[in-house]
Amino acid sequence: MGPEPGAGLALLTAESYFGRGVSSPERLLERARALGHTHLALTDWRSLTGGVRFFRKAEELGLKPLLGAGLPLATPEGTFPVLLLAGSREGYARLSAHLSQALAEGSLPLAALLEDNADLVLLTGGREGFPSRLLSARRLEALNRLLKTLEAAFRDRLFLALYHARLPGDDRRVRILRALAQDRGLPYVPALEVRQATPELYPLLDALTCARLGLGVEQPHPERPRNEAQALPSKEEALDRIPFPEAWANARALAESLAFPLLPERMLDPPVPLPPGRTPQEELTRLAQEALRRRYP
Repeated sequence: MGPEPGAGLALLTAESYFGRGVSSPERLLERARALGHTHLALTDWRSLTGGVRFFRKAEELGLKPLLGAGLPLATPEGTFPVLLLAGSREGYARLSAHLSQALAEGSLPLAALLEDNADLVLLTGGREGFPSRLLSARRLEALNRLLKTLEAAFRDRLFLALYHARLPGDDRRVRILRALAQDRGLPYVPALEVRQATPELYPLLDALTCARLGLGVEQPHPERPRNEAQALPSKEEALDRIPFPEAWANARALAESLAFPLLPERMLDPPVPLPPGRTPQEELTRLAQEALRRRYP
């Protein structure tokens, strides 16, 4: 069983911030709606900062939002990027704590994730994820050990991520990953990397990637985008890149199971202590100028 005829897709990854994405959460949602999709996940790298804006706009547009984040997971087999999706407010709080630890220590220890993962779903990561990297290095025993460890902790909340960015070899890679999942009895879902709302933003994404990495535009680097494939795809394009109806059906079922109301019915801004007679903007300007002088005397 695959996507219903005419129905949009559930897209499980999209990045917006910190030089890794060039479209706001609102713009990503607007584009997803224009393309007819039903669910979209915001999954920034080591950040949940766009979540409130994302959920507010999704409610306005009638889309179902999902929230997660990517982080580096330190395992005995190496450190690899994984994607964690929250399935409740409690899962969101747990993910926030894991992100804080990863930011403080440089990565999240595997033991911390194994100990505390309720209401979290783990996607195995894309091109740099541990299945692809360990397979390419022919470290099959290491891959088996890590999958068994994660399966024991996450059970049916572990999904093998399928990726395809229209690069040489991606057709073969996506089939190998699907075969791996089927051989192990693991559920698998498409996880097309999305970092821009529309294809014409590719030059901007490339320029910001160079800035983030400290590169000149003439310098090659594996993290630089090589085509427009990181734009939000239409249903037709997505199915062309990952032509497995059962994977898209898995994505929809997963998205439906993860939908939760992040925002409370009422939100009150916490009081901010300010010097007498000073506005928040004036105090922020003062702090920024002081920090600027300290950093660049």
